[in-house]
Amino acid sequence: MPKGQILIVDFGTRHLNSLVLVVKSFIGPENIRVLRVTRPDLPSLSFKFTDIETEEAPWEFNVDSIRGTDVGVFMSGSADHVGDPKGFRRLNKNVLEELPCPVMGLCYGHQLISSVWDDSCEMVPHSEHGNTMFLPNTEMNNDPVFQDMPRAGFLVAVRHNWSISKVPTGFVRYGETRGSHSIISAIKHYNRPIYGVQFHPELPVPGLWSGRELMGKFIELSLSGAMTPQ
Repeated sequence: MPKGQILIVDFGTRHLNSLVLVVKSFIGPENIRVLRVTRPDLPSLSFKFTDIETEEAPWEFNVDSIRGTDVGVFMSGSADHVGDPKGFRRLNKNVLEELPCPVMGLCYGHQLISSVWDDSCEMVPHSEHGNTMFLPNTEMNNDPVFQDMPRAGFLVAVRHNWSISKVPTGFVRYGETRGSHSIISAIKHYNRPIYGVQFHPELPVPGLWSGRELMGKFIELSLSGAMTPQ
C-alpha cells in the first residue's frame, strides 16, 4: 500500500468526479482525500464517492488544511473567475511559500497559482473549449513529471474563459496552446515542485490520453518523495 495521501482541493469544479476517478485509477481510496472549498452563496456540486474522505473549508485553501500525511496536491478547476468583485474561491500564498509537498494546479488552480505568486500576472479573456493540441517547449524535457510526455505535443481537453497574461515571476513556461490566441498552458516554478496547467488532464480525449499519464507521473513521484521540498 502506498504511504501518504494525495489531496484534491475542489474549488467548485464540475469535473470533480472525473478528477477523483483518475486519481483512484492509480491509488486506493484510503490514499485520497478531498477538501471542498465552499462558497455560502453557491451549493456544492454532487460528489459520488462515498469511500473518499472529504472535508470543507469556506472560501480559501491555506496551508493549515494540509496534513502531515499529504504528499501531493491537485488543485481543481472552477466556474469562479479569479478577481471577480462578487467573490471567488482563493488560494492563500502560504500554501506556496511554506510548501510541504508538490502541488499541481489544473485550469483555475493554475490561474490561482500564477496570480497569487505574482500579482502582476492578470487574467485575460482568452478562452478555449473542446480539445486542442498542447505544444511543449524544450524546457519540459528534463522535468521528472513531463519528461515522458510526447515531445511533438499531445491532445488535451480545455474548458476555460480566462487565461494568464504572462509567465509569473520565478516560473518557467513548459508549453502553450494556439487557437485565436497563444495561451500559456503549462508552467513550473524554477526550483520548487509547483506546477500549473491550463488544460484539464482529468478529462479524456480521443486517442492517447496523455493528461492521465501526466497525473499518474505526478502521483508516482509525490508518493515516492522524489519531489518533496528539502
